Amino acid sequence: MQVFFYAAVCILTGGSPSVHEEAPSDTKVDYGTYDATDVGTSFTLSLDATLDKFFYLDGATLRVKSSISRSDATSGNNIVGMITCVATANGIPIPNTLFIQIIKINKTPPKFDSSSYTFSVDDNYPLNVDIPSAQVFATDEESTTNLAYNIESQSPENVFQLASSSAPKFQLMAALEYNRESNYILNVSATSTGVDNIGNQWLQTSYVVVVFNVIDTDNNPPVFLPCPTFGCPPPLYQATVENGSTELIFVDSNSIEARDGDSQINATITYNLISGYPSNYIDYFRIDSLTATVSMIKPFVDNNEVFTLLIQATENSQLGLFSYATLTVQAVQIHCFPSPINNCTNVSETTTTTIKTTTTSTTTSTTTIVRTDL
Repeated sequence: MQVFFYAAVCILTGGSPSVHEEAPSDTKVDYGTYDATDVGTSFTLSLDATLDKFFYLDGATLRVKSSISRSDATSGNNIVGMITCVATANGIPIPNTLFIQIIKINKTPPKFDSSSYTFSVDDNYPLNVDIPSAQVFATDEESTTNLAYNIESQSPENVFQLASSSAPKFQLMAALEYNRESNYILNVSATSTGVDNIGNQWLQTSYVVVVFNVIDTDNNPPVFLPCPTFGCPPPLYQATVENGSTELIFVDSNSIEARDGDSQINATITYNLISGYPSNYIDYFRIDSLTATVSMIKPFVDNNEVFTLLIQATENSQLGLFSYATLTVQAVQIHCFPSPINNCTNVSETTTTTIKTTTTSTTTSTTTIVRTDL
């Protein structure tokens, strides 16, 4: 048997051919370079039927003939076919197999597995710790990289954060308080990174609304009324009493009252007088443990009596949190002056008041009375 050996007259070198799906017509495909082994040697190139369906030769340049999709792949993600070099002088065909990879492009945005999310979190939850079960998740069939998540906005601001851009688990960056804010609304994004049909970077982003409802926990002591906002200082209750009387008259307030600082828990409150000045306050005052009504046991002896009472309000809960408020009780002196109608006038002991009376000798005298109340 006679065997003929033919020396190669054209050699294909280099190249890692690929094409983006939906690449425009006439896009160049870098499949490598043909060189003749001998100077002056000419050759022609041709494509088999598989490659000719999608590509054409522009001289030695391979170009896209028509749009290509991933479904056109013949092996894995590749279009596999033959390109053949034929020497003009001797007509020897030298075939080479091309594996042209079809590169996915980022055609569609990520898709969250829910149209919206609602989570709950206690208002005493610690900072910088993942909130259990509070996680969003998205998928993107077009993406060739991991998705990146971000909190685009939140109301109120600067309270929630993500554990990382690749781990869409939520954490607190600021403390919660149900009585200050009972829910938060977040706008969360998921972004995929890919390329378009000519190889430029192409980002696709989707958004979803995330709502956090705050659960009120027993983390606040009672609040004395009136308190215009959560966390305001306790009021300074004031009352007066006429000498000889035990009826307290409150200034700027009708009564003493406290409420649970955790409004959703709304535990009942117990009241106590725990101290006072002077120390014999207990001889004069009592407080109803349920209604916080302060009553006098007996009237004051002196005209300038002033008592300061410290009231404790304790919530009836497991923690038994408590707060304090101060009540000041001051005596008001009653002065009576002879007159045709025998009037009596209440005069406190801190402001100077001048009253004119007429004697039988028709001379006028002036009496100064010093007030002792506030």
